Amino acid sequence: MYSLRYQSEDGQAPLQLVPAAGRYFDVEPLPHSALSGYTHSEATFPLTLTNATIVGADTPSGHRHTVSMHIRSEAGEPLYGLVESGWIPFPFMSGDVALLDRNVVSKIENLQPGQPRSEGAHPRPEFDLSFVGKMVSPLPYVLEGRFRKPQTRGELHASLAQGTKALRRVLPAAQVQPIDARRLKGLHGLLDDKKRFQARAAPFLREICPSVAQPAGARQQVEVELKVLRLARERSISPTSPVVLAVLSCLYDNVARPLHKKILKPGRAVLKPKPEYSEGDAYAALSDLLFLELLVSMKGNGLAQRPVFYTHDLGLAAFWSALDPRDFSGNGQQGATGRFSLSPALLPALDEEQCAALLARLERQV
Repeated sequence: MYSLRYQSEDGQAPLQLVPAAGRYFDVEPLPHSALSGYTHSEATFPLTLTNATIVGADTPSGHRHTVSMHIRSEAGEPLYGLVESGWIPFPFMSGDVALLDRNVVSKIENLQPGQPRSEGAHPRPEFDLSFVGKMVSPLPYVLEGRFRKPQTRGELHASLAQGTKALRRVLPAAQVQPIDARRLKGLHGLLDDKKRFQARAAPFLREICPSVAQPAGARQQVEVELKVLRLARERSISPTSPVVLAVLSCLYDNVARPLHKKILKPGRAVLKPKPEYSEGDAYAALSDLLFLELLVSMKGNGLAQRPVFYTHDLGLAAFWSALDPRDFSGNGQQGATGRFSLSPALLPALDEEQCAALLARLERQV
């Protein structure tokens, strides 16, 4: 069980906080604006726990408190947990299944069970403590592959075996998601869905990304926006899908502010547009965007009540939280949906009124 020792600034005796029920605290998701405090080795960020018990407090036994505080982390390279409505900081595990990005599984592959946290260039993240008794899945690691190109089933099976082996070795107290014949068939279906999605979306990105590689003036923005919507329509891609919103984020990001560039320009951090945009560039970007849609699908279709997608990728965390994703719903026949918002966090060159006008233009295309 996790516990927190809270020391107030006024010098009063420290308080010990423990979860009111179960092993884990329930953590309120953080917004895009909270990312700027979580990007360095001694990160400071706000935190609200909704199921805390204060040990020794003069309250009824087991009483649940909502506790808000600022907390400092010294966990080395930040790890972001993407959830409905925003993100949560590691090592908090406010969910029922943890989907681990390739950059997380690759780090786990290089660890040994029981390795001291101080060993190596950065302190070891507390993977073994955070995932005790929790379901962990290498699904994003497996689906992305290693070679920036579509995988064969044989390559997928090899990634599955390697990722599962690493998780079981380093996280012996976690429940590594089992893959039986039924789930393997579903994994093959996801691989096929990914190939179909990329067959439509990769040519779209390869054609449009050079147009947003450099900052655009107002007149050029109008022309490029029309081009984005035309190409999306020709490829049967929804104008409100994450891939189109990522392109528009690049188009409307010609601003300069004292903020980490990946937080300020989240679409550019995901797509990495340039004048010559290759098939491999498109594959890498679409893999990331597909994992975000997978997060919506798992919750919307009831495959997990509270999935968490853990990644070291600040740009992906910034893009996801800038979308302010909410209201995941759906069913297995019609697919899952979520509501994304258009705001200056996603489109930093636009104000709220201009974002609303852009959303209206997109919705007229649906």
